[in-house]
Amino acid sequence: MKKFYLILITLFLFFGFINISVAQRVKFFESFDSVNVESKGWKFINNDKGIQEFPLFYQNLVVTDLGEILPLDGNYMLKYNSLNANESGIIDEWIILPKMTNVEKYDTLSFYCGAVDRNYKDSLRVLISVSNEDLSSFVEIDKFKIDGPVGNWNKKSYSLSEYAGKQIYIALNYYIFNGGAFGPSSDFIWIDRFSITNPYGEGIPVKDFSLSQNFPNPFNPRTDITFSIPNNTKVTLKVYDISGKEVMTLVNGEYSPGKYLVTFNGTNLASGVYLYEIIAGNFKQTNKMLLVK
Repeated sequence: MKKFYLILITLFLFFGFINISVAQRVKFFESFDSVNVESKGWKFINNDKGIQEFPLFYQNLVVTDLGEILPLDGNYMLKYNSLNANESGIIDEWIILPKMTNVEKYDTLSFYCGAVDRNYKDSLRVLISVSNEDLSSFVEIDKFKIDGPVGNWNKKSYSLSEYAGKQIYIALNYYIFNGGAFGPSSDFIWIDRFSITNPYGEGIPVKDFSLSQNFPNPFNPRTDITFSIPNNTKVTLKVYDISGKEVMTLVNGEYSPGKYLVTFNGTNLASGVYLYEIIAGNFKQTNKMLLVK
């Protein structure tokens, strides 16, 4: 029996890769067409109490002998430099995004940043709070040195899946503790184009009905199943054992066009091959999946 399952596992691993679509559902986007973003819930905190350069927003940045930086999409970008340091050489500037109230599995936070990188790679922290906007409530999820050269934009992305079902606050903290008095040991940095996207949900453009292979496969005890709907229709998605007996209904309702994901939990089921079948209008497809405990 074990040999039988090893053969099945090998076949499923070879054929069972999920198709990944480049389409994304954009849940949040800001590229600073206007500087009036505090009215939308953005906050900017000068936590080091040092010399603060105003405004935070720039339409362009010219670095002598090195080049020019322009915003990615909108009219402005965020920019910090050595003038943000206090007399002790600390730079501690916070950008807090508007509260995110509808975090879902597979949500991804992205933004772009760059640095002069002549002598230094200035540090940026990414933090999340699940309670409030108090700086003490934020937990660091990443800290990195921003790469150059001038004119270069680096994309940073972070999964928010572990916060699904919660409301969160997201913060960026430009932080240097040894920048020298008033910041001679720091460079320019720039930040732009914030987004939260999800590859699943209503409104993602799809051309055809489809049912993807579950992933992971084999699985224990949970696996994800995705399907695409190009027009309004009733959808049922059911799971059967190998004998054809129905063991669970995952979907039964009206769906709008989009790409959707559901999770199948086989905790209470025995190891073995299962079938999952979608019926959407005239479209019908059945795939196999393997539960191995």
